Amino acid sequence: MSNRAPLNVKPEKKRKQKKKVRGLEWTADDSGLVSAGMDGGVYEYSIIQEGHRVSDLVHKGTQFTSVTVYTDPMSGENTMYVVLLELGFTTN
Repeated sequence: MSNRAPLNVKPEKKRKQKKKVRGLEWTADDSGLVSAGMDGGVYEYSIIQEGHRVSDLVHKGTQFTSVTVYTDPMSGENTMYVVLLELGFTTN
C-alpha cells in the first residue's frame, strides 16, 4: 500500500527562502538542519523525516546573516539563535 496522495490532489503550498541563505547549522544529533536567510526566514528541517520542515519563523523586513542551534540535553528541543543584519548602522 502506498502512502502517496492521489495525483489530482495538489500538495500544500510551503514557504521557502526567497533570497540568499546566509546561515546553515546542524542540530546536535545531526537529525535536523536549520537555515537562515536574507528574506527574514528561519527554517528547521528534519533529515529523519525526508527533509520535511518542522518549524519556521518569517520576519519580513529582517535580514538574517547566521544561525546557531542549541539542543536542550534533557528535552531534546532545539532553540535557534539568529544574527540579523542591521542596515544603516554607523560607527564614529
